[in-house]
Amino acid sequence: MNYRIEAATKEEWAERALSGEKKLAILENSIKETHDNDMTKDYVVVTTISSFRHRYVIHKDDLRKMNGNVEPSDAELGEWAMDTVTCEECDEFSQEHMGEMPLDTYECSEDEMLTLFDRDNDYLKGWERDQKIKWVRDTVKNGEVVEVISNELEK
Repeated sequence: MNYRIEAATKEEWAERALSGEKKLAILENSIKETHDNDMTKDYVVVTTISSFRHRYVIHKDDLRKMNGNVEPSDAELGEWAMDTVTCEECDEFSQEHMGEMPLDTYECSEDEMLTLFDRDNDYLKGWERDQKIKWVRDTVKNGEVVEVISNELEK
């Protein structure tokens, strides 16, 4: 092994040592902040998409009435029916919830959760901080989801 010996004054060595200690302190603080931030990530946010199957039923005579003086083919009636649904010109016949699909999850702090709460539930923005936290904490109890919002809105 070859060692290189540098000539330096006492002041230079002291400055290097102090610089090393500063770097170490910065690193230790960074690790502590990372640890502290991990400790404050008390909430998990799950984003999902909920899917429904909707059905619409329209009598062919009603479609013909909507398009007065044209005699459509069955294929055209099918197109007209889709247009009628797309334009929201008829009510749904039935619907069935097909389930939810999780898209992502992430952790957040209480302050981040409260910011999200106010953004996503602007009609509840006037609630006190503790009331919002209680609502979030009360939505899951013993593994069962409970209906809390209706109780809170009645207050």
